[in-house]
Parts: sequence; C-alpha cells; structure tokens
Amino acid sequence: MSNFGKIYSQIERANPSLIAQFKELGVSTIYESMVEETLMDPSITPICKGQIIAGSAVTAINTPGDNLSMHLGLSLTQPGDILVTAFLGTHSYNALWGEMATLAGIGRKISGVIADGAVRDVKAILDNQFPVWAKSISSKTSSVEKIGGINVPAVCGGVLVNPGDIIVADDDGAVVVPLEQAEEVLQKAQKRAEREKEIKGLLLQGKTPYEIFNMGIALEKNEIPIINDKYDSRKV
Repeated sequence: MSNFGKIYSQIERANPSLIAQFKELGVSTIYESMVEETLMDPSITPICKGQIIAGSAVTAINTPGDNLSMHLGLSLTQPGDILVTAFLGTHSYNALWGEMATLAGIGRKISGVIADGAVRDVKAILDNQFPVWAKSISSKTSSVEKIGGINVPAVCGGVLVNPGDIIVADDDGAVVVPLEQAEEVLQKAQKRAEREKEIKGLLLQGKTPYEIFNMGIALEKNEIPIINDKYDSRKV
C-alpha cells in the first residue's frame, strides 16, 4: 500500500537516556557497530561544523519542487526530535529548508534537521548555529502546495528511515539506528568505544594501527616481503 499523501501526527520515540548515550559515541563508532548499511550518502554534510546531534526521526517526504511536507512535519516535531526531510524521486535544487524554518526549529527546540536536498539562507543557519545537514545549497524557492507524506517510511541519503528511528549526525555524516535495534547497537557501540579508548592510549605511546591490528598478515597471505634496503633504480 502506498504511503503517498499519508499524514501521521504521532511517532514512537526512543527513551531520552538512550538517545543521550548514542550522542556520546559519534557516527563512525555507531556505524561500525551496525550489521546493515545505514550510513547516509556522504553528500549529506553539516552546514555548521563541529556539532553532534541525536534524536528521534520525524519524517517528511516532499513532492519535487515543493516543501509543504517539510513545513507540516516541522509543526509536528517535539523538543529533541530530528526532522528528516527529502524529495520524492530524483534530487531537486529547490530549497527544502531556510531561515524561517531555522527560526521555527530553534523555537520548537528540535535537535536539528537532515535534508536530502538543498537548503538556503546559510548565513542565518550559521549565525544561529542551528544543526543542519544537507546535500546542497541553493537559493531556488519551493512551492507549498502538495503533500508527499508525513511520518511514513522515507529514503534519505539512500537509507530507509522509519518514523521514530534514532538519527545521529556529526562531521562524519549521518547514521540511522532502527528503533527496534537500538539497545543492541548501543551495547556494541559502547564496547567498541571502550576498545578504541585503549587503542588510542597505545597510539599515543608510538604504536601504529599496522602493529596493533596485525595488518602484516595481509602481506604474509600474499607472500609480499618487506625489503630491508633502500630503493635503487639501478637495481630494478
């Protein structure tokens, strides 16, 4: 059954303490702890560098060239939510997000927005240090006449996002944690973070990843020797 034109006002939200724990970990650590591919396309990058956000996804699918769904989705957010918004079908350079939406996002105390599309009024976003991740920047305006879908499954950055899924975004990109997998993924990510803490200590002592992770096995398997000598073109 198609979700086109469907509007749902409610989502199942993750426990705030769970979201807070994900926020401490960062995108790369979480992504490495996932079984399925849930890292959004790297073209979706932060407008304001140095930020990290985590929250429950409110999804808004927009028809090409129109961002009415984004505006309605924003009006259905609660504090701490992340608005995940995209165009239906191919990428459009009509702006999904701008200054008015930024100010409304601040007023509603949402954690931020992930836009699989263009945004504009970048100065306002930067001046307010409002967390926005986007595919591109474009001044091209959007109409506000058609609804795609609100709080229905949406594809953003090539990844399926269900309403209520946990989104984590930082300078490395944005990752989706399916709500039903959140506890399991969190445990794996926290264990990975503890291991990485130990590894960082070894790195600061002068060890290299090549040594710590025993990467020399790859050379051994391929029978590639390390020549204990200097390169000399005359001997090649």
